[in-house]
Amino acid sequence: MSNLAINIGRSFGSGGHAIGKHIAATLDIPFYDQELIKLAAKKSGLCPECFEKIDERPSRFFDNIFYAANSSGVYGMSGPLSGEKLFSFYADVIKKLSAESSAVFVGRCADYILRDTAQCINIFCYAPLPFRINIVAQRMNISESEAEKLIIKTDKARASYYEQYSDKRWGMAGSYHLLVDTSLFGIEGTAEKLCALFELDSKK
Repeated sequence: MSNLAINIGRSFGSGGHAIGKHIAATLDIPFYDQELIKLAAKKSGLCPECFEKIDERPSRFFDNIFYAANSSGVYGMSGPLSGEKLFSFYADVIKKLSAESSAVFVGRCADYILRDTAQCINIFCYAPLPFRINIVAQRMNISESEAEKLIIKTDKARASYYEQYSDKRWGMAGSYHLLVDTSLFGIEGTAEKLCALFELDSKK
């Protein structure tokens, strides 16, 4: 049987990162979120900033093309580098990590990338806007109006990125196995209930 990939999509402020980290720790498997930026940069020989700029944003955000410096700070690639090319580095890294062991992946179209190469459980975490505004405002020490603008902007970018590189709709039921409203039990409570679900399934 292939390794298990628990892939978590999330609306901004819904706690997908924290939930994924909790699940990975409980199941004692690797967890990947921002770590994927450094791993993709290492594989490509490019600086991490290149991936931070395109991270979960559609390539048209940069007019589909920009020049990338390598890790030494020198423009080391000939010609322009597309967002699609950077996405391919992400895809290669995610496939390699999934082949090595079961893992939790957050965002970056991991569910689509691994659709034919791993046993996947695809989850989307969401929550009502007021719940997310409160979390983001407290976490980032910003006003509620600033938090709301950031949430709307981030969700729009994530949706565009997901729909550009996959054949699915971001946040829609048909794209995932399970949609979870994290406001129902709170972020920690949601994580615990999902862990209990995975542990129950593993005993069958």
